[in-house]
Amino acid sequence: LIRYRSAIANISGGSVPRIDINQTKNKTMPPAATAGTTTDMSAKVGGRVITPALPVVDTSGPTPTEQSFDDLFTDFSAKHIPLEPTEGIQRRERVLDRMGTLAREWVKSVSGRQGLGPDAVAAAGGQLYTSGSYRLGVHEPGADIDTILVAPNMCTREDFFGTNPEHMTDAGGRDPLSLAERIRAHPDVTNFVPVEGAAVPILTFDWEGVNIDLLFARLNSATAPASLDIDNDKILDGVDSATEKSLNGPRVTNLLAALAAAGSPDRYQVFLKVVRIVRKWAKARGLYSNKMGYWGGVNINIAVCLTLQLYPNACAASLLRRFFLVFKSWRWPNPVMLTKPHDAGLGLTVWSQYHAANQRQVAPIITPAYPAMNSTLAVSRQTLQIMHEEFCRGYEIIDRMWKEHQKGGDGSSEDAEGRDPCEIFAELLEPSDFFIAYPNYLSLCIAGPTLEDSQAWAGFVESRLRKLVSDQLGKSLPIIKIQLWPKKFEACVADRTALLTKAQRQNSITYFVGFFVDRMRMRGTELNVEQQIQNFQKWELSRFQPMVPGMDLYVRSFAIKELPRICFEGMYEGGKMEAMKKRRRIRDADPRRQEAKRMRRLAKLKAKMAAMQKKKEEAAAAAKAEAAEKAGEKRKREEDDNEEAEEEARLLDEVEQIEAEEGATVNVDGTEGEEEEEEEESSEMSGSDEDGSWISWFCSLRGNEFFCEVDEDYIQDAFNLTGLNGLVPYYDYALDMVLDVEIPMEDSLTEEQQEIVESAAEMLYGLIHARYIVTNRGMHAMYEKYRTASFGRCPHVFCQGQPVLPVGLSDLPRNYTVNVFCPRCHGLYFPKSTRQANVDGAYYGTTFPHLFLMTHPDLIPNKPTQQYRPRVYGFKIHQTSLYHRNHDALPEDRATGSGGSSSRRGGSRGSRNTDRRRAGGSGAGGANAGGTTGGGGGTSGGRKGAGR
Repeated sequence: LIRYRSAIANISGGSVPRIDINQTKNKTMPPAATAGTTTDMSAKVGGRVITPALPVVDTSGPTPTEQSFDDLFTDFSAKHIPLEPTEGIQRRERVLDRMGTLAREWVKSVSGRQGLGPDAVAAAGGQLYTSGSYRLGVHEPGADIDTILVAPNMCTREDFFGTNPEHMTDAGGRDPLSLAERIRAHPDVTNFVPVEGAAVPILTFDWEGVNIDLLFARLNSATAPASLDIDNDKILDGVDSATEKSLNGPRVTNLLAALAAAGSPDRYQVFLKVVRIVRKWAKARGLYSNKMGYWGGVNINIAVCLTLQLYPNACAASLLRRFFLVFKSWRWPNPVMLTKPHDAGLGLTVWSQYHAANQRQVAPIITPAYPAMNSTLAVSRQTLQIMHEEFCRGYEIIDRMWKEHQKGGDGSSEDAEGRDPCEIFAELLEPSDFFIAYPNYLSLCIAGPTLEDSQAWAGFVESRLRKLVSDQLGKSLPIIKIQLWPKKFEACVADRTALLTKAQRQNSITYFVGFFVDRMRMRGTELNVEQQIQNFQKWELSRFQPMVPGMDLYVRSFAIKELPRICFEGMYEGGKMEAMKKRRRIRDADPRRQEAKRMRRLAKLKAKMAAMQKKKEEAAAAAKAEAAEKAGEKRKREEDDNEEAEEEARLLDEVEQIEAEEGATVNVDGTEGEEEEEEEESSEMSGSDEDGSWISWFCSLRGNEFFCEVDEDYIQDAFNLTGLNGLVPYYDYALDMVLDVEIPMEDSLTEEQQEIVESAAEMLYGLIHARYIVTNRGMHAMYEKYRTASFGRCPHVFCQGQPVLPVGLSDLPRNYTVNVFCPRCHGLYFPKSTRQANVDGAYYGTTFPHLFLMTHPDLIPNKPTQQYRPRVYGFKIHQTSLYHRNHDALPEDRATGSGGSSSRRGGSRGSRNTDRRRAGGSGAGGANAGGTTGGGGGTSGGRKGAGR
């Protein structure tokens, strides 16, 4: 690698003398080189000889072991990287043939409109070229075709799109004879989307199910014949910028194909094998999208071709391993070049690393065709960090497989587990762990009013999302690492408070961004991205024209446990549940986390030992004071002391063992040198065990039988938690604990803070529970408990065991404990269990039992028909007796005792007209009213009360 690193400086005209690759052609090859091979990697394209920019690193051919390794690689590629079937190839050729015919007819119609003669119209021509993966032959089934229409100068871009004012319809519609409208009107075309505002205008559509991207190039000549040499640099003379970029696609592709096949036709087949699997790897790992800041197809093609230039005689498997080796150790921003840029003298800008604007480019990959340009302008430092991590991972996997293959022989037989040996390459293509790798996520929902408007709007926003992630969020916020997942989801995950119409939700796509927060740079406890989103909409999205009402970008934040299920479908077998289990396994394998768990366990054991020692000292002091106790009690105390001594010795051994483990080294896999005990208390796992959630654990505790399990979806909706952050201390930590979101290592709390957070989590869950049980889902969960009398039964005799419902006397916490309400007698009672009686009544609220019965009127029981009457020796106690005074009087009468005699007198006199008990009560009220003026007034008041 030192040879090509030292040659970097001369690529763009540095001071190091140029190393000509042709100088190495006549040197003696190493003994391992195969017969008939050559190191000449030059090619003649467009009348010019193209030579590589870097010297060959190794000309050795494959050894027998490498060849057997390559055979496994070939078998794996055949199984997992399918090629286009014959039917698909024929359909693509048929579509391209019909497109070419339609394009030439359009060129003739435009020439006729210009008033040209029949000979000029016939000679106008018009050619259709392909580029990219289809041109190279590395496309997958269902991939798109990049096409470029090269037309003479009488055809303008306005004629192409149908926006020429001279030919537009009277209503302002597009020209029906334009190529865009001809394609749109074709019966086999669907999903037609014209994008005129892009730097390179394009038509995107599906023709017979084949996705086509059609560009337009206008030559500076009156004809575009079939003999046109598109690879000749003179074709760019006098063309505009959009045409220059459009022609760059097929020109670069043709040059890549020529360089990959230089010297030996077998090299092109090796090139195709490696490109196919690298493309598959990039898509699986979320690295395949040029507009999102990663590598696209042309970047991968150039990178693999460069590796082939460095190792021209390597087999496909060895070339793949060296591809990861080269780019994991590449010293960016040194440019990746296949050939030294040249200037054809046509006045076009040729890329140079000494240009001031180019020096700010992060990871340039330069196209080999004139004019040389950077094909990775969108790559930022954030995306380069992610790609470098993936290059390192890829090399580690493929190098490990190669070393294991060297030890294991030819690998022609199945392994001990019965797996096909070629499946060793499957690990390289495993899906990315993006949706379980970050604690925080943002969803970017792109919505439009109609399908057509949504497609145009989404294409514009997608081309600028990298600026939001890398420039706005990555540079201006305290974020350590940020990653944009380049695959879109055909769904709307905007918050419920966002006022989206049904059409907007149907025409929405969503992208996700994951990030790590830098706690050292944080100010406060919340990360506010609102300002960055507003700046992005103001400076970038406002450029879109025409902006239609209903086009918008909706941003929503998620914790990892709050992510919707669609994120995990298709990536993990078992969906979100299996993804969370995998995340826990990865997290538990972290050496830092294992060390922290061991230290917490050690601290608990030491605290337990200190408590035992204190107890022992107290027992010893008590023993001195109770020396006169009986011998039997003394023996019993000695036995207890022996048991405590044994327990202390056991704990001491365990502490010494843990302290010894602190010195154990950690191996490269991140596991401890000595095996750690798997079981631990549930409190160490934020209140949840390996298979259950915190909510399930909390509801299963003794005393919490009245609680039902609240759905996590309900808790994750911020609207349902409105106002609770002001009632619950450590709100964010408590919410994370309830949702089983692990606290990062840098946010580890002290034991005292941990206890506060655990208490706050119980309060938060209780207040959420009070809101949840008045919803339909909550009432259904409580109905199941009510049906089985889980809340207990009414202690009133005549209610005959009527099931009760929990109720609080206040909606604010720390005021009253929970009571139970009887629907039959409407009485309030204490719960039967003292544990349940200590639960805060605000966790059930004042509304639930009554709304529950109103929602289920069939559950309302009849009032008891019997009523208990106190008797003495079988006789009912008269209502005028003192026995009934405190029972029948109002609470304020019992508190003050005023108007007592007047009440009795009023009650006696009122019995002539009304019921005695009701008259006595009214008399008491009247007596109180007149009691302030004296006894006579009290009597009069009682009489008036009785009359009423």
